Amino acid sequence: MHDDLFQFLTNNPAITAIFGARIFHEFLPQSNDTYPALTFQLASSNDTAEDMEDNDAQRLVEDRWQMDVIARKSADVINAAKQFDSIFRIFRGTMGAVAVQHIERANESHLGDVTGDKQNRRVSLDYSITFAMN
Repeated sequence: MHDDLFQFLTNNPAITAIFGARIFHEFLPQSNDTYPALTFQLASSNDTAEDMEDNDAQRLVEDRWQMDVIARKSADVINAAKQFDSIFRIFRGTMGAVAVQHIERANESHLGDVTGDKQNRRVSLDYSITFAMN
């Protein structure tokens, strides 16, 4: 799912209109000076048990992904997070090798980060993504 999600995020015109090429796995590079940016990481994964009665039953997986929208100013990060959320959580369909059935925002947190002499604002969005392997 990781590669499928990365490809989706970096190839979706509405998402790249917000972040450009500033979409990163886990960490924002220290050299990044352009905002807003998006980082993402897997928080947990749950695979459904096989249906012993039906060999043709589709196995579903629910992954929980943390998406962090990062910007210098509060207004900018909140605006970018709202734009991203309105695009991302309505998606249903094929994302690489998986068939996304449902995306639900499970949590939203507004935070601040200080790294060296840089101060950033961050909106952390947790999403549960339910999908079946194609």
